[in-house]
Amino acid sequence: LSPNLQLLDKSAPPYVIYLTAKDNSSKFLVLDQNGEKKEVTISAKVPQRLYLLKTAVGLGPYTFAATQDDLSHSPKLSWSAMLYGNYYINDKNSIRFFDAIVKENSTFNNLGFYFAYEGADGFDHRLSFVPLLGLQLLTYKYNSDSVLINKAIFPQGFELVYRHAFGMRNYHLVYGMFLSTSSSVDYKNLWLRFGKRVFGELNYINWAEDGSKATMMGVSVGLSLIHI
Repeated sequence: LSPNLQLLDKSAPPYVIYLTAKDNSSKFLVLDQNGEKKEVTISAKVPQRLYLLKTAVGLGPYTFAATQDDLSHSPKLSWSAMLYGNYYINDKNSIRFFDAIVKENSTFNNLGFYFAYEGADGFDHRLSFVPLLGLQLLTYKYNSDSVLINKAIFPQGFELVYRHAFGMRNYHLVYGMFLSTSSSVDYKNLWLRFGKRVFGELNYINWAEDGSKATMMGVSVGLSLIHI
């Protein structure tokens, strides 16, 4: 789509070109604003295969505090492991999942499944708003003598995606959050992620319900794992 260029037949833009892995470039003639012919070349790196499922893992130090009724563990430094997955239905919609686990005196595991769709985008698709609709499964055990708690909760959220952030090609800056939709459950999950195949993430998760509470906050480094 160009304000100053037209095809030779002077048809109205936009003009669509299809590129494949075998033929990853295209040359064509256009007319500029002075009626002179110009040759334009468009090329792209097109993979032999488009992967539908992408996964990643993350690991990093987190502070972790836990409460069970009148008992509590003060914040301590621990390691947290993360698993991420994204199954692409098409270029706008996907099914996502994540899992975060931390263990230090208490154990807390946060598993989520979400449908994601690009609700709006701007600035030539560099900025996107992505609602996230789904559910989470929580597992919590305060200590070896306490009862294992399994909960299903339904916090909903969104991501704001800034592509090619700070002029760095294919590096994305992502801010996201989940908030509880129930007055009986206090849940917040906030994250800020930057990178591409290797990325860094700041994350804060807080859950409280029926006298139980778990709070984790820290930074992790993620790495793309398996593409299928």
